[in-house]
Amino acid sequence: MSAISSRSHRRLAIRWSLVLAAILCAVVIVWLRSHSPNLAAKSRPYVHAGVRGEKVVARNFSVEVRSTSPKLAHAYLTESRQRGAPPFRLGSNGIWVSAVVLVEALEQPGIIDSRLRTRSGWTYPAAGADRPALPGMNLYGTVSSPGLSRSGVFFFELPPDQLEGVHMEMFWQKYAPQPWDSVVDIDLGMDQARVRELLAAAPAELDLRP
Repeated sequence: MSAISSRSHRRLAIRWSLVLAAILCAVVIVWLRSHSPNLAAKSRPYVHAGVRGEKVVARNFSVEVRSTSPKLAHAYLTESRQRGAPPFRLGSNGIWVSAVVLVEALEQPGIIDSRLRTRSGWTYPAAGADRPALPGMNLYGTVSSPGLSRSGVFFFELPPDQLEGVHMEMFWQKYAPQPWDSVVDIDLGMDQARVRELLAAAPAELDLRP
């Protein structure tokens, strides 16, 4: 009986050792997974930070936000869509923000898109090609070619209380930065004093007609 009992104890000890080892392995795996970057973190775009008036070179494009940007307006006036009619007024539920930009594709033709990112993390995409409709000026959806820099304007709408601390992001192709690609992040210098200054100077209607 004693020999049988001794073998049983040994088998039981081995089983418990295996169980404890399995538990320890599971704990280690969980810890490694929780402390390792996930796929989303690993595939985040590479950020090229810059400021107004400085040329920033990304993987497949370069960009310079003019130092005079941004400008604010409560509404834009553009050419009437009907001959002889009054100018078209494009209003906003918030505030219009415009930024003059010099962009250039570096490797192949393509579209450079933009958005504003607020201090709280909200993003506001560039307005479409008809908001305002200014062919040759509104950069939304325009194709840039290597060796041919293009100057134009990105337009945005956002609530006035989101202006402070806002950054401008630019990226290859439309809608959002792509994983493992480049995004240019420009600090627009929108501290509290500058926001107050720009809001005070914002015209009720800014005439964009030629």
